[in-house]
Amino acid sequence: MKLALTSVLCSLFVFLSAQDKKPEAGTQIYTITDEIPQFPGGMKAMAEFVITNLHYPDSAREAKLQGKCFTKFVIHEDGTVSDVMILKGVPNCKACDEEALRVIKLFPNWQPAKANGNYVSSYFNLPIVFHID
Repeated sequence: MKLALTSVLCSLFVFLSAQDKKPEAGTQIYTITDEIPQFPGGMKAMAEFVITNLHYPDSAREAKLQGKCFTKFVIHEDGTVSDVMILKGVPNCKACDEEALRVIKLFPNWQPAKANGNYVSSYFNLPIVFHID
């Protein structure tokens, strides 16, 4: 069975709404900014990173489980990623959800969002698609 993750490119609709760093007390995390955060190299580079690093769980492949895992994370004003969470997981596939979290925690530092000309921490939502051809 051929594994296809190309739908990641098509499904990278991004809503601005970030490893395991917690925001400091009193730090504002924006849901709306003037400029959204950018993955190094842009959206295409992010899709390639996900495709390269995502490993379809064997249990999911054997059970033919497919779907989208909707994630949310914070991109801090220094570009680091933390607070990675699942908003809605792949039905009946905890292994897929765990794999999506693992890959996001591998992300390099981003170009952070800007508000009023300053770098700010912001939320970022990202769907990760698990699809078997």
